[in-house]
Amino acid sequence: MEGVPTLVADATKDETLQRARITHARGLVAAIASDAENVYVALSARVLNPHLIISARATDEQAEEKLKRAGASTVFTPYTFIGHRLAQSMLRPHVLSFLDVASAFSGGGDLEIETEQLHIAKDSPLCNRTLEEARVRQTYGLIVLALKKASGGMLFNPEGTTKVESGDVLIAMGRRAELERMGKALSARG
Repeated sequence: MEGVPTLVADATKDETLQRARITHARGLVAAIASDAENVYVALSARVLNPHLIISARATDEQAEEKLKRAGASTVFTPYTFIGHRLAQSMLRPHVLSFLDVASAFSGGGDLEIETEQLHIAKDSPLCNRTLEEARVRQTYGLIVLALKKASGGMLFNPEGTTKVESGDVLIAMGRRAELERMGKALSARG
């Protein structure tokens, strides 16, 4: 891709990861053809940057477990993923169609909606308020699907009385412009 910095080198080598500025990276995708090499890349990257988000590809369940132990945040097994998608297309075609439209991969479709994660900082206008007090739907026209608590729990379809706290992640669905408007409001310093 033109205008995108690239580095053609062996990603299993620490020197390559360092040349790619892994210590400054927010994320890494390990999608080499070999599961063993993906494990090696994930392990090296995790050591070089403990805060890195690592997404990896695995061909089987054994490699999936090893990638997680090596530090991968998320592991995708294409055959399992495709199998689930095929089954859903037969069993719940309308749900699958809606999820495709609601994802960033669909180009928006007729609904022009997306799903986004919005991080709650300690100085966010939503911090230490309930969802009802935050009036996310009324102010931004967004649907709150879930709230990932900083403590680790995930609340699906949280109640209005749910308190939003620093470090939480709000998972919302709506039009891109409204998601961006709320994102700007959350990043504005009070």
